Amino acid sequence: MYIISEESTTSTSGLINDLNTSILNDIGISDSLFGFNFALFNEGIAPNGNISSAQFTLVDQFNVQLLQGTAVGEYTTFTLTAAEDAQENNISLLNYFNLVPSGVGPGAIDYNVRVTSDFVNNVYYGDNEDARNFTLTFVANIITSVGPIVTEPITFTEQIFLANVVPDIYKNRNQPPVPADSYFPPGTVTVNKSPNDLEVLEVYGRNGANTTSNPNTELNLSWDIISVTNAITTNPIQPPFPFGLETNIVTTGAAANLIESCRVTNLQQNTIKAGEYDINLQLADAGNAVKNLIIKAIFGTPPTSVVERNYIFNEVDNYPFVEVYFDSPGVQNGWYVYSGSWDGNSSNVNDIPLTESGFVFGNNINVSGYVNSITDPNPSASAFYNRWWWSGSNAVNARDIVRQKIEDTYDVNNSVTTDLEFGPELEPGAENGAGYGFTII
Repeated sequence: MYIISEESTTSTSGLINDLNTSILNDIGISDSLFGFNFALFNEGIAPNGNISSAQFTLVDQFNVQLLQGTAVGEYTTFTLTAAEDAQENNISLLNYFNLVPSGVGPGAIDYNVRVTSDFVNNVYYGDNEDARNFTLTFVANIITSVGPIVTEPITFTEQIFLANVVPDIYKNRNQPPVPADSYFPPGTVTVNKSPNDLEVLEVYGRNGANTTSNPNTELNLSWDIISVTNAITTNPIQPPFPFGLETNIVTTGAAANLIESCRVTNLQQNTIKAGEYDINLQLADAGNAVKNLIIKAIFGTPPTSVVERNYIFNEVDNYPFVEVYFDSPGVQNGWYVYSGSWDGNSSNVNDIPLTESGFVFGNNINVSGYVNSITDPNPSASAFYNRWWWSGSNAVNARDIVRQKIEDTYDVNNSVTTDLEFGPELEPGAENGAGYGFTII
């Protein structure tokens, strides 16, 4: 038997001892499987997938294709006789691969190697390198004489190495996933959160194994928050970050044991500083291939303006109120007026400053329980101060609608008729929110 040992990544170059070289020269056989490569051999491969990007053939020393036939220099059979991984356990893995001819012969036949369902069920790009690298042994029986036919077996040995596929981050647990289920492109997502929310976002990860056929897609994954940035100032936030991770294998539904969940959590629940955070979430696999998802987490709703001014009902009742205007996508826009001061600069004995009220949670101000200035009845005198009033219209007169509601309610509760007037913006007043975020509830 003549043995040809070959190692390559894209083609067979061949390592042949002098004796084999001499014999091959005698019978005119090339020392390589022409065109063999394993460019398609990656963990995303499906059952019956080719490992070589091109068909390969047996050729002579002039790269002329050998024929399957009955003449000298032709071959009778070409077979895959052995397959092993690199774990040195002497276990045959021939059930992982099939040698597939382009025809039945005789004549010119091309070949490829395909993986089987057994391969896909058991192999992925894990942390055991020896379990994903393989040696394939082929034998060609070359005719050296006829009458009767005499053949000489020539052995070719190929080493193939499974390539890694970058993992992916998904929006849902769909199985199998479709491209729209992935966050990529664009690799960013925006979430609007309240500071009292524990969960920022739950995402899902798979390694690069075939998502339709391979049952190992949730293995050897690791998650990490690489960085957190203040999206307004672009300044990095130093560790420890205000966000954490909870990871678990999904155990229910169609994707059970096929996908891993990663829950980004707010570690400063109720006290997180209102703002816009860019969270760089990274998913890595056993080969250190990574995907980075940028989660833009907005805690609180950025107001367009926050001012404090005096509401002048008469010479006696002249109190500062806070006017907040929202004109941002995804929120209940309009004008909100708090019938109290910003930070206590009021002569009203009933005044509860907004920044000291029960609407404040950490650095966030909740806008809740507001009076709809168009549809709600007038609140009682005891519920007049220290509350929110709202007009949800973005029309030019939206603020006037709120102010009119406040005036009408004051008049009814005090059995008077006033001509409500308004002072200029107070300084420093609300300082346009003074770093507080707002959440409309």
